[in-house]
Amino acid sequence: MTDKEQTHIYQQFKNIGAGNAFTPALIFDLKAGVAEKQHPYSFDNNGDKVDVLFHIKKSENSNLYFLNKYEMAITPENKPAEIRDTFYTAEPRNVKLQPGEERLNNLNRFTLKKAANYLAGRPVFNAFTDKEGNQYEAWAKRKFDTGKGKHIMAKYRKEYPFAMETAVKKYSIKELTVPLFQERMYDSFKRGNLQLVNFVGNGGHEEKLYASLNIGLIAGGSLDVYNLNKEKLSTQELFDRGFIGNDLAEKLKERMTKKIEPITQNLKPAKEGGEVKPEVKLVKEKKITKKQKMS
Repeated sequence: MTDKEQTHIYQQFKNIGAGNAFTPALIFDLKAGVAEKQHPYSFDNNGDKVDVLFHIKKSENSNLYFLNKYEMAITPENKPAEIRDTFYTAEPRNVKLQPGEERLNNLNRFTLKKAANYLAGRPVFNAFTDKEGNQYEAWAKRKFDTGKGKHIMAKYRKEYPFAMETAVKKYSIKELTVPLFQERMYDSFKRGNLQLVNFVGNGGHEEKLYASLNIGLIAGGSLDVYNLNKEKLSTQELFDRGFIGNDLAEKLKERMTKKIEPITQNLKPAKEGGEVKPEVKLVKEKKITKKQKMS
């Protein structure tokens, strides 16, 4: 394997934020010319144990290697149950671009960090293509489809009543007062991170707490807030400490009487070299009664 050929496969790892997984042991096996290689890799994600298995295959017509997909399993902190899924790395070849439109990065492809956060149940912001090849951006969240009896990837497009900036600004957060820190916080939320932020409460008291986005609870969105032990704080606790106002507290307590789910797409990538063709399903409205417990 030449340096150019090694760079070719390394770049595929780097594109999904897995440069550290391109180890000397893997390079040794690839230089030996193996036809296929399953390469394990593990890391910690906010206390969750993450195990990854990369599937690498050598081209039949050259010495080039391709990273076709990776399997990921996470074991959430303090929870024995394992959650797993398969993520494909090939981007679609035929993308329809409008005049003046530039191709988006990582179409239909998750970085390791986003994949781990997605499996943890937090929404991530990513680029996708529809069945006609048009690209778009949306929030993706892992949800259980009762009809199919399994988890699917639900996509919340711009038409859905959610805006990250609107959701975050409902809370008294110090980072919102500094443009640079605000931008970094937003970028972190887009990756699906459980982000450590500074809340400012009664009397100017500051407290570091974890926060993540909650898309479907109320119109415009909200945050799930946790203490440093990652125990979720109740709406009453947030209100008593001065981190949210009375209006938001009431909305969170009452919740919405209706919650409209987005059009969901269960991505099923084709074989190597094929174009990703999503299945589209419209989920009907679901009513939430006041008797349901507040998350």
